[in-house]
Amino acid sequence: MYSIRRVTPATFPDLARLFDARGGPDGCRCMAWRAKPAAVTGAKGAEGKALRKAEMMARVASGEHLGLLA
Repeated sequence: MYSIRRVTPATFPDLARLFDARGGPDGCRCMAWRAKPAAVTGAKGAEGKALRKAEMMARVASGEHLGLLA
């Protein structure tokens, strides 16, 4: 059985688990095509991953609709 839910602050941990899983898109966190601060754009490695995760979390917290989890 499948469940489809909007990404919200409550479901953000599920999204984070998806990105952090082996083979997941943890490098870009689906932020590559979104406008973002220069600090996020220029950051590499672990620092970049942490900044992109924080930027995505801030967008979700602000109520921006980022997508669905299935």
